[in-house]
Amino acid sequence: MERPDGIWVEIVAVTDRALLVTDGNRECWLPKSKVDSDRPAIDDLKKGDEVELFVPQWLAEKEGLV
Repeated sequence: MERPDGIWVEIVAVTDRALLVTDGNRECWLPKSKVDSDRPAIDDLKKGDEVELFVPQWLAEKEGLV
């Protein structure tokens, strides 16, 4: 399976199951189970982190990130 393209975002808030992120234009919630990160690990992300998240194309489109 091909890895999705990365999207640079800032972490706005974190819960046990989701990340509230902004790309500078809009905010959206992304389920941790659907995204990946090289560093730091998804469970180590915290508010204010700027990170490249790997998001499936369908989810990125649905949330207006692409």
